[in-house]
Amino acid sequence: MPVFERVQNVLARVMQVPQQQVRLESRKDDFAHWDSIRHLDLIMEIENAFSCTLTMNEATAIGSVRDVVDLIAKKVAA
Repeated sequence: MPVFERVQNVLARVMQVPQQQVRLESRKDDFAHWDSIRHLDLIMEIENAFSCTLTMNEATAIGSVRDVVDLIAKKVAA
């Protein structure tokens, strides 16, 4: 499964929105539930889904779906 689709699944579940609402262009402000607590939930779910660890800088730099996809693509390629 492509990285975007996996990220889309995780984000939809964590933010409690339909999967089709999660687009590559979506930003934090597009999700009513994306607050600091959900951000932490998202980080943990992303780490679990992709078997990776995000640094504090990486985690705090995430502000969009594209940020997550790009970050994971780099980590998976490394």
